Amino acid sequence: MPPLDEPVHAHGCYDVEVDTSVQRPTEVAELIVTALADPPVVSAFDRLRTAKTCQSQATGR
Repeated sequence: MPPLDEPVHAHGCYDVEVDTSVQRPTEVAELIVTALADPPVVSAFDRLRTAKTCQSQATGR
């Protein structure tokens, strides 16, 4: 088990990123719907699983 002070999202792999501190709920929902309709060719889980370098934004669309 990782130490409790280790950041959970330190890997930086995401298929979609939202910032609820600056985006309204409807904007966040639209981003999620768009991402679900057009997912990346290689998902964040795939990149994590194969230990490829993760970037803050999805690649391979």
